[in-house]
Amino acid sequence: MIHFAFPSGVTKKYVDIEDDPKPTHQQGLGRPKRLHTTCNVARTWRKAAPPASARIEGVILLHPSFCGEQRLEDEAKEFWEANKKRWAVIFPGASNGSDDPRINPMAAGAGEPGLAKLASKKLFVSTASEDPRAPRGRAYCDAVRTGCWTGKLQWFESQGKGHCFFVHDYGSHEAVELMDRAVAFLRSFK
Repeated sequence: MIHFAFPSGVTKKYVDIEDDPKPTHQQGLGRPKRLHTTCNVARTWRKAAPPASARIEGVILLHPSFCGEQRLEDEAKEFWEANKKRWAVIFPGASNGSDDPRINPMAAGAGEPGLAKLASKKLFVSTASEDPRAPRGRAYCDAVRTGCWTGKLQWFESQGKGHCFFVHDYGSHEAVELMDRAVAFLRSFK
């Protein structure tokens, strides 16, 4: 998982996220709150009025794990139910349950700034075809595409692979292809 590198206190100062640990580039895997720190920083950055010198050029979401009060048509019922329980533990005080904007940035009433006001100019989202989280990742991309966001979205889905396969199967063709795309995204900022 690639996260923003922020000076100490920036997340708390400029983003309305309760009790999230400081995000780091090495601790994102397997830690959904940190993923959502990344997503929520991008979603609420402009509202927070950070210093003019601070900006977000791009965001990378590798295998995001969103949830929602309503199950998506192509979302496995068992996974959706377990995911809702997981999020209830991660964000016990979430407003609107799984439709809290920190958990479901696509929820109706997610507030401003919504998806249309993502702070970055570029967004890279990857999913894996065998990951039960993939339907929400795809839906997120569709919502960003059809919204009023004017940035550039890149979406890539690894075929025949599951959630975060690139961690344990890092030398596979699919993992190398995903990392090549992520690196190309990062290089596009030169």
